[in-house]
Amino acid sequence: MAYGRIENQSIERGLFMTKTLLDKAYGNLAVAGNLFPQIHDERQFAYVGYHIQQGVEVLIKYILEQNGREYPKTHNIRRLIQLAESHDVDLLLPDYIEDHAEMLTEWEAMSRYESDFAPYAKRVAQSYKEALEYFSHVSQIFKHEVFPDFPKIPQDVLDFVFPPESDLSKKNIDGARNCG
Repeated sequence: MAYGRIENQSIERGLFMTKTLLDKAYGNLAVAGNLFPQIHDERQFAYVGYHIQQGVEVLIKYILEQNGREYPKTHNIRRLIQLAESHDVDLLLPDYIEDHAEMLTEWEAMSRYESDFAPYAKRVAQSYKEALEYFSHVSQIFKHEVFPDFPKIPQDVLDFVFPPESDLSKKNIDGARNCG
């Protein structure tokens, strides 16, 4: 039975792959957090968005694998959600991620192929927060291993995204639902 790109030829091999997927999800989300202090231009939020999408995608594949389900070679988060639903696999998805699956999926391709793509900064920040909470929840349920803390978004970046004079609550930083 194939899981992703690696054949699961033994129990040990399957456990190795499972750990790798959770580690990859952590790595992508940590990279996203580490990129925030490097942002000097709104277009650079695309790089953060790419790694958020990768982290969420790999978390979903991890849960599918934990439930004995194969997954296709796809970056389409909605397609992975539908696959899980068709097999009665609870992905433990936060509403925000499920509601913004298409947006996250678009970030994966747009950030790589569109040179002037600039996702809405507030959506990137909210998606990062939601992805971290999702990772935390999944890792607590499926693993006993403790991962290091994720990087925090620096205050100067938060001030850029949410100017101090704005009415927006930093706890509810979602914007409209459209991608971008």
